[in-house]
Amino acid sequence: MQAIERIPQLEARARVHRQQIVVDSLLAIIGVLLITGFMVVLRLYPAISTVSILYLLLILPLAMWRGRYAAILAAIVAVLAFNFFLVPPLYTLIMPTSEWLALGVFLLTALVTSQLAIISRKSAEQAWSRERETRILYEMMHAVNSQMTLDEQLDVIALATVRIFAAWGMRECALLLPDEKGRLLIRAEAPIQIESFTLSPEHLTIAHQVLVEGKRRVVSNVVFSSGEKGYLHLLPLQIDGRILGVLALHIQAEKRFLTLEQALDEQGPLDDQRAFFWIFLDQVALTLDRTRLRTATLGL
Repeated sequence: MQAIERIPQLEARARVHRQQIVVDSLLAIIGVLLITGFMVVLRLYPAISTVSILYLLLILPLAMWRGRYAAILAAIVAVLAFNFFLVPPLYTLIMPTSEWLALGVFLLTALVTSQLAIISRKSAEQAWSRERETRILYEMMHAVNSQMTLDEQLDVIALATVRIFAAWGMRECALLLPDEKGRLLIRAEAPIQIESFTLSPEHLTIAHQVLVEGKRRVVSNVVFSSGEKGYLHLLPLQIDGRILGVLALHIQAEKRFLTLEQALDEQGPLDDQRAFFWIFLDQVALTLDRTRLRTATLGL
């Protein structure tokens, strides 16, 4: 399954932890104090009235690499430190109105430039994400088309689904297709090491309702083959109003910053990663439809 291994995986969004906030705070405060100390030692103010612009050498990199919180904190601390250590009377926050106005302009400039830096970084990240998502779909289609029989292609779809969304909490996946009598059968499952993707009679009944109604269903507190508990999502695979089958997903119950639980929330905001999941689901349905048509044509 080297073709599967070539398919890129999505990355989960990192949650902002307390440790990250502490590090950002220390970088902002210590960085500002170092620049202020440099100004004091060399007596750059008031000899150079615009010397406060040196703080931008810290604020912009913080905005690019650490985010909005670190940049805003650095800008605020810079205004206070500049006033306290450099503007007479020293070691107080008392100064003429003109100086407060100048520092206010500096603070506004720092915030605007840091915001522009953040927007630039996010644009680059979005471009990288679009490229990665395009490659995911291309590699999956290539892996599916490299197989000859329907069962092999279904196995590739199941394996690719688990691999791509593993960082979002997906643990197991199965493709359920109706037979000639309309009964749903598990035709493919992933990952390979699971003994079998089992559904209770109750879950099979729910899956059949999904096949008939075309509406997704969620079952909580489901025990996976590994013994882990999570959610069972049953999603209709449909194209042009035709429901081809049901995609069953076992999703880890652990709460993450962005999980498939959130991606599957139809009431939530349609961000880029949620949009990609639904595009991926449509692509699976389209691939399944083409695969079945091709298999029927060739008699495989």
